[in-house]
Amino acid sequence: MIRLDDGVLSAGTAMRRKKKRAGARLWAQALLFGAIFGIGAVRAQTPEAPAPTATPSLADGAARIGAGDPAGAVKILEAVAQREPKNPQAWRYLGFAYIKTKDYDRALASYRKLLEIAPDMPQGLYNTGIVYALKGDTDRAFEWLARARATRKLDMTALQTDPDAEALRKDPRFAALMPKPEDFAEPFVEPVKVVREWDGEAANDQFGWIARTMGDVDGDGVADVVTSAPSKDIAGAGAGRVYVYSTRSGCCGPPTAKPATSWGSVSSAPATPIGTASRTSSRALPARERPASTPEGTAASC
Repeated sequence: MIRLDDGVLSAGTAMRRKKKRAGARLWAQALLFGAIFGIGAVRAQTPEAPAPTATPSLADGAARIGAGDPAGAVKILEAVAQREPKNPQAWRYLGFAYIKTKDYDRALASYRKLLEIAPDMPQGLYNTGIVYALKGDTDRAFEWLARARATRKLDMTALQTDPDAEALRKDPRFAALMPKPEDFAEPFVEPVKVVREWDGEAANDQFGWIARTMGDVDGDGVADVVTSAPSKDIAGAGAGRVYVYSTRSGCCGPPTAKPATSWGSVSSAPATPIGTASRTSSRALPARERPASTPEGTAASC
């Protein structure tokens, strides 16, 4: 019995040991299974790295300037200028962004780069003068602005309202930068006889932005002219105005109307009298961002 008991005890002990070993194996397998699939779950839940964003462009930098964020524009445009060192527009906009952040030395460096590539770009010459004005160097400011005027590709009357040129307007040399009647004596490259010339009502109206002949409206046997001032403040800010002129009489109205009567326009305000000696600048964009091909005025010719 003792042996039997011993044998029974021995067999029971062995069975318990087998169960423990089997349990241990099952536990180890469970741990391994969990570890493998746990890692898989972690990997599945880990978000992928975001795709790289598109390379910032010149348009992105210009948009930051337009949004009133010149510091953000500088970051973009520095990268663009480094990537495209022969692109004059990259240096032009970078220089302007530096002006707006008051980093005048870097602005000058940018315009030097611009003018190395495009020596006669009027915006580069103009803004170089503006930077010197902001630095208090009026002599060099007038020197560079005179060079901008000499290109005849920029509306220098912008200096009359440019806030960065305020320090120059009290200087006697300022008048020499403004256009004179003789500057418009021969406005065309080819020989042309100017029949009529009309001036805008106010600066920044963009008078003459588009002009077309429109047939004989007043019945006098001569085709007439229509033009516009798209940013004219009338019946609302920037609402615009359309003008119809008689080519034969020069009047903005039918033959029986007084010359100053507005006819065919979107409002009844009197038109500017004909025959003034100088043209009115009417463009709304700052000179430094204005295309050189913007028309100055409207003239009808035969």
